[in-house]
Amino acid sequence: MVKPRGVRERNPKDLIKQFLRELGPRTTTQLEEDFRKVAEKLACKNPNYRAMSNGEKEHEKSIYSYSNRQIRDYCRELQADGEIVQQGLRGRYSLHDKYFDDPIFIAERIGHRIPDIFRKKENLVRKVGERKYVYRTSLDTDRYYKDISEKDVDEERFLFDFILKSGAVITDAMLEAMAPKPDIRKGEDKIARARMYVQRAINLEQMLLRFHQLRFVKEGESPYLGLTDSEPPGLAEEAWSNYELSQQTYKMLRKAFGSILPNISSILTTIRTEKVPQEIVSIKKSHKDLLRRYKGKQIQ
Repeated sequence: MVKPRGVRERNPKDLIKQFLRELGPRTTTQLEEDFRKVAEKLACKNPNYRAMSNGEKEHEKSIYSYSNRQIRDYCRELQADGEIVQQGLRGRYSLHDKYFDDPIFIAERIGHRIPDIFRKKENLVRKVGERKYVYRTSLDTDRYYKDISEKDVDEERFLFDFILKSGAVITDAMLEAMAPKPDIRKGEDKIARARMYVQRAINLEQMLLRFHQLRFVKEGESPYLGLTDSEPPGLAEEAWSNYELSQQTYKMLRKAFGSILPNISSILTTIRTEKVPQEIVSIKKSHKDLLRRYKGKQIQ
């Protein structure tokens, strides 16, 4: 199966699940159209797009598109993995109920929200509460940064702020990845969960986006292509894992992290324990509403 270059930063299976979550039950033909809309947006980013002939524009879109056959194959794989379900042999696909409670989805939502701490309060036109939310993270920068340049606009301060928050995000993800997992009985499963959390919760693409938005950083020519890594080594049946901290060590490190960066630590904890759970409840409700509306149309 040839993979279009335009979606190399997004796994097509993840995009299919995103379409099903946001748009409700879909046939492969509808999913093909969903992908085509994404392809049109990507094609339009070509600076020469407007000057192209209609045939050239269609070719440019095809580079970023998936065929119905490719989408059908991806859907079958997702169905075999129990991630989506199909209504009848030729019916529409929809997400399985367990999708929203999967640790991968939860970690993805955390990874989606965490880069918000990189926003600057002066660039954030939102509710007062959210401005305070972002402002609090800057207090930790002020706590450690010593302004020696005597400039009103200090590039060093912006860069230091990004460095401090990047390190905080990575450290926070490492701590959560290695948090005690008493519900998991096999060491190799603990390793897999730890690696999965780090891969999903540290969203380097979003961090890169925030970095190039800093006023002194020029946008790069090529997008970040992502990470690769090898499979975790197999272990025996015992529950021991070197990717898991003891309860005592975990609490000690969490306390130290909160002492070093009290505001950032508090914000990251709020994202994990309050913001994301609330967001997932809202997403689940919206998805169920979509399914009800779709079933109502079928009855009529």
